[in-house]
Amino acid sequence: MNSYLLLLPETVALGECRFYEDEHGHRITIPMKEYISSGKIRVESALAEEIADVENRLGRSFSSLHELHLGEMEAMAVLLRQDRNSTSICTGDTAAVTALCCLDRAGNAISLEKLLSKCGFSMKVHRNFTEDALRSKLKRGREFRITHGIGLP
Repeated sequence: MNSYLLLLPETVALGECRFYEDEHGHRITIPMKEYISSGKIRVESALAEEIADVENRLGRSFSSLHELHLGEMEAMAVLLRQDRNSTSICTGDTAAVTALCCLDRAGNAISLEKLLSKCGFSMKVHRNFTEDALRSKLKRGREFRITHGIGLP
């Protein structure tokens, strides 16, 4: 089984990751502080200027049609300062995938289905998190980038 370093944007780690629902609909608390203190998860934060840079790169035509969560913006700001080949963003959000395309980082998108497979797990995931769904979102994101001329030379 492979192991990977899991980076979470501070906004997500400290504000969003509180629980998940199991297969029976029961809320299970996520011991985030324990995961962080043990080093299982590393928290990364972005400066306000880095987040503003992501917004500026995406431009008005993107923001008029898509809404990104602050945690996604922070993840992208962190991604932009990482080595292009060493970090991936796992998301099922269409706007976030489109933003990755517009930032010329489509290659950094990974589906939950593929991520789990790389870690040695095989389990059914919600359709939104499958490899097929990601490919479809990437196709639409690349088309959006070209149509709106975002991030092109």
